[in-house]
Amino acid sequence: MYYILFVEYWYKNTRLSASRFTHSGIYHCCTFCSSGGKKEIICGCRGTMPGGYKGCGHGHIGHPGFNHWSCCGSILRNGRCLIIRKTMHQLIL
Repeated sequence: MYYILFVEYWYKNTRLSASRFTHSGIYHCCTFCSSGGKKEIICGCRGTMPGGYKGCGHGHIGHPGFNHWSCCGSILRNGRCLIIRKTMHQLIL
C-alpha cells in the first residue's frame, strides 16, 4: 500500500471563491490593545514587544505602524486576507 500526500497552496486568484479570502482575525491597532494586554496573543504582522509579549504593540519591532488584520498583517481594511490557504489530500493506492 502506498500513501501519497499532496499539499496544495491556494493563492489568491479569480478562480477561487471569495470566501477563501475573508479575514479570520480582527482589524486592530495592536495585539496589546485588542487583547487587553495578554502576553500570549500573537499577530499576523509578526510584531513583538519587550517584556515577554508575543504580540505587537505601537512602535515596537515588526508593528506596521497602522491598523492591521491580526490574521495576516494586512493594513488594507477591505482587502483580501494574505494567508496562503493550505489543504492536504491523502490518496491510498
